[in-house]
Amino acid sequence: MPTLRILIIGSVTPEISGTAILLRQLANELSYRNDVTISVVDTGGIRFAGVKGLLRFFRVIKVLYVQICQADVVTLHINRTALAILGPIIWGFSRYRKRPYIVRLFAGSGYAVLPLLPRLVSHWVVSNSDSFLVETEALRVEASRKIEHLVRWFPNSRPMPSVSSLPMRVKCRKFIYLGRVYKEKGIAEMISAVERFEIQVQLDVYGPFWFGAFSEHDFSELTRATYCGAITPQSVHNTLLSYDALILPTYDPTEGYPGVVLEAFSAGLPVICTNTGGLSEMVDDTCGIIIPPQDANALYEAMRLLVDDEELYFQLQLGVRSRRSDFASEIWTDRFVRICWDVLQGMYE
Repeated sequence: MPTLRILIIGSVTPEISGTAILLRQLANELSYRNDVTISVVDTGGIRFAGVKGLLRFFRVIKVLYVQICQADVVTLHINRTALAILGPIIWGFSRYRKRPYIVRLFAGSGYAVLPLLPRLVSHWVVSNSDSFLVETEALRVEASRKIEHLVRWFPNSRPMPSVSSLPMRVKCRKFIYLGRVYKEKGIAEMISAVERFEIQVQLDVYGPFWFGAFSEHDFSELTRATYCGAITPQSVHNTLLSYDALILPTYDPTEGYPGVVLEAFSAGLPVICTNTGGLSEMVDDTCGIIIPPQDANALYEAMRLLVDDEELYFQLQLGVRSRRSDFASEIWTDRFVRICWDVLQGMYE
């Protein structure tokens, strides 16, 4: 069987970015395969970088043209804000060199929310692609109304260790939030909820402060919530293993399939989250508890339920062990390669 040459275009920096983590993961898993060879063009470091970003943009464009010439299939992994900028360039180079191209869109809401011109450009780029991969089922349904033949559901994923390596926890007392720390992630609600407990329950918050909404000072006089700083992606799994459940009371409208939920599944942790974005597609009552956004009382009641009901907590852990297989990265890496073969064969039919 011939080797398939895949070009991966997207941001693999900064290290803590969720989309960068996903893209590095895909590239890493592909690099171990014998049936493909990959090249990666990193588009990170362009936005908000002033003149340096502009110079980097032109260097990336030059590299892209060369790399597209050497690839069998071109794949663009991007968020909606950058699609209207990079998309037409990828279309032009790919079509000039007669290469099929795939667009993979991150996040739970598509380009339909963009202003008119970027929205029209983005739709044109996607409509002229050979396949359009979307993160959530809701976005697949939305996109299918116009380009059904191109759209495929392609969720975020993570490597899933063997179930036998996961501990079965007896009680739920230690909650964790892990991610960027800003208002729309429900930080105030989770602090309010955990501080109501009279028994020994703790919430540890990990991640960088974002948009200046919170600081370490906001945690200095709390008794149940502790700010623990940012950690590297490499230490996330082992950190989660030290806790009993993940909390994600986000109401950020851009949520797709947050990587931290997949990390929690990987570590065997039930999840308390809101029904924002794609979260209700990931978490159901077999593996977690879904609450309304911006509702500290509902969050407290969900936490208290896990603390008080050991049988429910045990059942949710079993549910996580079943649910996690739907997001195993080895399955989706295999599917990605099959999609690449499909579009390449379709180009010459």
